[in-house]
Amino acid sequence: QKRLWEKKKFIIETNYCITLDKIIDSSRHSVLDTESTLKVILENKEQLAEWKELFDINVQSVDDLKEEKYLVLDTKFFDMKFKYKLLSEFDNLDEDIDGMLINSENFGALTLLQDRYKEQIQTIYIDPPYNTGSDGFLYNDTYQHSSWLSFMFDRLAYAKELLSDKGVVFSSIDDNELKNFQDLYRLTNFNFIATLPTIMNLKGNNDEYAFAGTHEYSLAAAKEKSENIFNHFSVSDDEIQEWKEDEYGFYKKGANLKSTGGNAPREKRPNLFYPIFVNSENEVYVTDNNEPLNDTDTKLLPITNEQDMSWRWQKSKVNAETFNIILVGDGNELSIYKKQRPQLGDIPSKKPKSIFYKPEYSSGNGTAEQKAIFGDKIFANPKPLALIKDFIQIGSNKNSIILDYFAGSGTTGHSVINLNREDNGKRKYILVEMGEYFDSVTKPRIQKVIYSDSWKDGKPTTKNGVSQIFKYFNLESYEDTLNNLEFTKTEEQQKTLDMYPEAKEDYILNYSLDVESQSSLLNIDTFSTPFDYKLKIATSSVGETKDTNIDLVETFNYLLGLVVKNITYRDDDITVLRDK
Repeated sequence: QKRLWEKKKFIIETNYCITLDKIIDSSRHSVLDTESTLKVILENKEQLAEWKELFDINVQSVDDLKEEKYLVLDTKFFDMKFKYKLLSEFDNLDEDIDGMLINSENFGALTLLQDRYKEQIQTIYIDPPYNTGSDGFLYNDTYQHSSWLSFMFDRLAYAKELLSDKGVVFSSIDDNELKNFQDLYRLTNFNFIATLPTIMNLKGNNDEYAFAGTHEYSLAAAKEKSENIFNHFSVSDDEIQEWKEDEYGFYKKGANLKSTGGNAPREKRPNLFYPIFVNSENEVYVTDNNEPLNDTDTKLLPITNEQDMSWRWQKSKVNAETFNIILVGDGNELSIYKKQRPQLGDIPSKKPKSIFYKPEYSSGNGTAEQKAIFGDKIFANPKPLALIKDFIQIGSNKNSIILDYFAGSGTTGHSVINLNREDNGKRKYILVEMGEYFDSVTKPRIQKVIYSDSWKDGKPTTKNGVSQIFKYFNLESYEDTLNNLEFTKTEEQQKTLDMYPEAKEDYILNYSLDVESQSSLLNIDTFSTPFDYKLKIATSSVGETKDTNIDLVETFNYLLGLVVKNITYRDDDITVLRDK
């Protein structure tokens, strides 16, 4: 059973999502005719229906297709010939692909990726089950600590092999497994860098504990320990320099001490109309009789456009908090402001801080972002985009590959796309998710954020799309592996199995594997027609199976670690050319 679990799994079906701009651009075409291709697309009712559902767009003509160049075509709606004709237009397919989504248990996906992506991943982010029993994960979320460690150990060990020498990994976790996770990095020979308390809810949650929880943790580790592994944030010098320091700490110019708004006029707040004086040493004071201590001191009144207004502070506060006042200008142009003292996370820094906080990190933002894209909350506890974007920014460069093998709703892929939008980067993403929501949440989210960068109530508010192509596929499951075992049995064994059919499964699993399975457990005769290769694939949770085409060519590309340069289509003949 262990051998069957560890067996690298077959790719069941490979499809591609491609923005129409890559099809409309006829300058790259050698096989496809743009006009006839667009007509084929227009006649595909399933594709048009998906565009209506995802993007709220009704396509009725070829001109509509040309106008909507960031609509995302899905090759699953088209036959194999159309798909490969389309793919043949890419001179370097693997290089042109911006991302990959894998619907699979993540252990199987990580083992399949070993040869193709060995030491090529720059940044990994994962948000694994916290082992609380309440995360909503499909993975068991009520492990014994030792079982949780075993579950995570194998996956982290395989993920490490995919990291480049300067690769880094970030992971979210809470108190339940924090200590174990820290130890886990050391057990897998990572260089553990930091435990970063990450503020997700300043008000605190309302769970059963004595203290209202405000934070989770983000663990940072590196494959190899060396200098300059992590980048600094892209904060402008102006943002940093607007903060100054006095004997009481950091400050910057805050609100004008003069009131504004409907209650600002003097007649509304008469007690707050009084003079504030500034002496030659730029010291601020007020007096009971509203007279200066020296005739040469500057007198400031809350007057705006020749109208008497009011101050925000009472006299007593002005005298008590002169250290919180800043003067701007001089002479008749002198203005008085509050010093804004920093709250948590206020002061920008190019170097990441040991406590991770921005208002945008609020867990509520992740839910709000999801509601904007889908019109409803359809996934529990999604991470906010800002947090993952910051991890990617400090952990990668503009040409990196980013991996998330607990992809959930697809926040990591969304973050990569948005970050590339902002800085013209060429980062690629690999997302692995096993849940059924892969087809209803993870993949649609990526399609949606390709088409538009702004959503409300599940509908796009802009058409600011990006040119993109991503590949997605399903992997054979462990149960599928069992369903496709083939054995050569002796005549006596077959008689026994016929007499006791109820013992068949136990017999095969417990006895046959070590004896009858010395040769291949697969029917390799059918490998001679690779595009027609089929396996029995489960179609439901009750054991029903269906003979399904397996992408044998794509499977062996990964097993051998090959890079696909080009797929050539000519006269109904498909040839896959690979990088040596």
